[in-house]
Amino acid sequence: MPWFRKKKGKIEPVSDKDRVVRTENVFVRCDECGAHLYKKELEENLQVCVHCNFHFRIDAVTRVKLLLDGAYETYDDALKSSDPLGFVDSKPYVDRLAASQAATNLSDAIVAAAGTLDGRRVQVCGMD
Repeated sequence: MPWFRKKKGKIEPVSDKDRVVRTENVFVRCDECGAHLYKKELEENLQVCVHCNFHFRIDAVTRVKLLLDGAYETYDDALKSSDPLGFVDSKPYVDRLAASQAATNLSDAIVAAAGTLDGRRVQVCGMD
């Protein structure tokens, strides 16, 4: 895409909207070796850097999906943490719970699931 357009002898600048490089969310930089990785290639390699074998963080649901063979069922989805002591430090624990639930879209920090692992029936838990 040209940065300038020639129009009847004049050069007009291209708008900022047209000048944007559209590579957002295509590359990820490895925290260990600094290599730039294609996001799709990283996902295909199970969130492990192909250059230095650095393991990127993954959430609990992704971990359960990677561990189990295929279809699985979750249980205790409605389980929620509570604050029976009314704990407060720099901010109330209830507010921390609400923020964590909003950030992860989970009602609790643990994901419990049942499925098969290498053909054997198992139950697994992953913590976020």
